Amino acid sequence: MKEIRWMLGTFSLFLAVSLAALFQSGCGGGSSPSSPGGGSSSVTIAWAYPEIFDNDGNSSTYLQLQVNDAPVTDVAVSLSGNFPGAPVALAYSNPVTHSGHIYATYQALGFSYVAGDTYIFTSTASGKTASATLTTPGNLTLSSNANGAVTLADAGVPGNENTVSVYDSSGVTNTFYVTNAVFPVTIDASTAYAGTTGTVFNLTVNAEIEGGTVHNAGLSFGDFNVSAEASQSVTLP
Repeated sequence: MKEIRWMLGTFSLFLAVSLAALFQSGCGGGSSPSSPGGGSSSVTIAWAYPEIFDNDGNSSTYLQLQVNDAPVTDVAVSLSGNFPGAPVALAYSNPVTHSGHIYATYQALGFSYVAGDTYIFTSTASGKTASATLTTPGNLTLSSNANGAVTLADAGVPGNENTVSVYDSSGVTNTFYVTNAVFPVTIDASTAYAGTTGTVFNLTVNAEIEGGTVHNAGLSFGDFNVSAEASQSVTLP
């Protein structure tokens, strides 16, 4: 009987210790996961269509984002770098839907766009910061012949996706189009601007750098790209 009581006592002690350890590991004795939204490990950031754009000196930048699958409208979003006026804050503007998923759009207009500079997108939500960096293309130059027709397009800082196009006044029919252009690009006036006196053509040159890496955020839609565009209207004499 003494042996049986000793065995029962030992088993009871073992059971009590095991239950205490189990309770401790499951109820906070060790490291516990962060509460939703409380720390960076629990925050999921998704970006869509981050873009920096300059059109004949008119600059704009856009970023669409979600935080934990929701279109949060009070995220700190900025564009920084060495350009004059940096950093620039992006303000919430409107919701947008991609494949049934709603994103919050942030934008800024009229900031300084400097070709060849490094621009950094940053968004911070609930202690988690996402970022992406690209160098801006640009310094586009257009050279014209004696009749005012642009015959040469060049870029001081070219992109990895460059296009040069000439469209008639309808904007539908192109008379000259080069994709994956390598600057400088020569435009044959006799074919690109063929027409009678008063005919109007529209030339557009675009230098774009695409494919920047986004850190600490998923890029759900689109690519991170920066582009500079120059355009000019040509009227035949």
